[in-house]
Amino acid sequence: MQCESSHPTVALTEPSEEPRPWAAMTIAVGAALVTWVTPILYTQMVVEGLMTTAQIGRAASVELLCAAAASAITGARFSTEGLRRKLLCATIIFTLANLVSGFVGYPMILVMRGICGACSSVFLWFLFNVFARSTRPTQLYGMFLVTEGVLGLIVASVTTGAILPMFGSQGGYIALAAFGAVSVAMCAAVPKSFAPLPHVKIGRNKPTARGALGLAVAFMSMGGLLTIWVFVPALALQQGLPAWVMATAVPVALICQVLGGFAATFTGHRFPIRPALLVTYFLLVCVAGIWIATTASMLFILLAGGLSFLWMFQVPITLSYLVDLDPTRRSVLFQTSCQQLGSASGPALGSLLVVGADVRHAILVGAAMLITALSLVVAETIYGRRRTKLHSPEAALLTIPAAQELQSVTTARSAN
Repeated sequence: MQCESSHPTVALTEPSEEPRPWAAMTIAVGAALVTWVTPILYTQMVVEGLMTTAQIGRAASVELLCAAAASAITGARFSTEGLRRKLLCATIIFTLANLVSGFVGYPMILVMRGICGACSSVFLWFLFNVFARSTRPTQLYGMFLVTEGVLGLIVASVTTGAILPMFGSQGGYIALAAFGAVSVAMCAAVPKSFAPLPHVKIGRNKPTARGALGLAVAFMSMGGLLTIWVFVPALALQQGLPAWVMATAVPVALICQVLGGFAATFTGHRFPIRPALLVTYFLLVCVAGIWIATTASMLFILLAGGLSFLWMFQVPITLSYLVDLDPTRRSVLFQTSCQQLGSASGPALGSLLVVGADVRHAILVGAAMLITALSLVVAETIYGRRRTKLHSPEAALLTIPAAQELQSVTTARSAN
């Protein structure tokens, strides 16, 4: 059984308006690179006196919340009519907001980052529309993650080593604006429109009931993963590990992210969807449990790599899971918003359980969210099998003699 959905491929676009994955990935990668660079730029702005350490969290939260809100709106209300025009407007605004970010401080930086977050959601909406119309969404998503990871490592290294020492945070934001300019140019390769997905009314996109369950899995899994990762540095300090452990764990984790994307691209479609998700979530819960208990430096680094690998491996498979649950592929358009909401909600919930310097309960929150995702997949699998047996031709044939026997007994009783 392959990871791709067994349902017939949905009608996608007119022959002259085929999705162009390379154009969508180029535009979306430009937005994704912002998430790699902005934490570095925020820190540089603190050094330059343009904002405080406390304001970094506010800027990141505003950008994430605006991205999540915009993602939900685009998934529910946007149609693919006038697609090129919409992408062109979003990329121009995104480029200008990044450019202006280099010339303002707090609080105007909040406005600019919120605008960038909203525009990036439009790019991801376009990308997931391409995934929804593809016969190989798992491989395409894996390719996107690999490209994002490799370019993210390169851009973050160049920004830290070359741009910031010479030009400061202003130069970093100008570099982000340059990536935005590339996205503007790529809009020439964007089709004017896509044919709508089956059973979708323009401006009224809604996930199916089973698709909503898959979106809950995406919400819980991403929320759990980010909750664990956010509190890992504090856990290292709590366990008294030397500074070199976390300094080594971060690049190891980034490399393993790229490897996880490679694995999902070239092998993910070969695995059955549900067993692959169940095994991945189970391993992630085990990683969280061991992480809380261990004080071994090398094991800590290995766990960071394992978490990152499994993280990137499961994201494309979650996309295939959504496609399998919802053959109309409408639910795919909401995956980004659910993942972003999970990313915002999980760490916020975990922070409520931090007691002093003890972050173990916060990591347990992340593990609990992963267990919830695992339980939802298990429940859906069991229900799906029962439903298949109930509605199978064999089950229908078995019920015919029983129904005939019941009818004959009822007739005999009526005659008597």
